[in-house]
Amino acid sequence: MLFLAPFFTWGTTWFAIKFQLGAVAPEVSVAYRFVVAALLLLGWCAVRGVGLRFDLRAHASFALLGVLQYAFNYVCVYRIEEVLTSGLVALVFGLLVLFNLVGARIRVRAASFNVTRQELALRALRP
Repeated sequence: MLFLAPFFTWGTTWFAIKFQLGAVAPEVSVAYRFVVAALLLLGWCAVRGVGLRFDLRAHASFALLGVLQYAFNYVCVYRIEEVLTSGLVALVFGLLVLFNLVGARIRVRAASFNVTRQELALRALRP
């Protein structure tokens, strides 16, 4: 069930990307997408009273994460969807979870931690 919920939710994303292609540059589409997402999250935090004050170092980390994990990543996805079918791109993108798990396993071994599979999965999902 934990796999199916995101699968069906995010599955529609690939169709939306296909419809966005060609109207504007992929970089602009990604910017629109994340501006809308940021506004929705800001509204959600305001309604729930979640504080968003962080120090400068945290903001720098957030910016780096945003550029590398989201902006660059999604621009590449939009570009590749210009030449490949959305289903194939979605499949490869979905495999990133497995690469995260492998990377986490390597990282954990390098630090010589002894963890359970559940802890390993949680570490892989943590930013």
